Amino acid sequence: MNPSTPAIPPEADGFVFPAEAEAALRAGNKIEAIKIVRERTGWGLKECKEAVEFHSASNPDLAPAPSCESNSCGARPLVMALFALGLIAAALYFSGVL
Repeated sequence: MNPSTPAIPPEADGFVFPAEAEAALRAGNKIEAIKIVRERTGWGLKECKEAVEFHSASNPDLAPAPSCESNSCGARPLVMALFALGLIAAALYFSGVL
């Protein structure tokens, strides 16, 4: 068993995971999801964190969409490639090849 997930699902005690907390997980905001669960249930922080982690682990479709903050998408790779081409062109120009 993974130590980051609780042993007993919170849903076993009749708890229904709040839709607002699920939306927060979809948006990648785990802390907000924990706050929402805590407001709705009055549980302690540890129990709410475990409930959110269990729900998230049980529903892999809740993972947020990949962010374009990484180097894998967006304009950053294009800008870096154009910069490299500019450096190569400048080197060729100043070396007398062009």
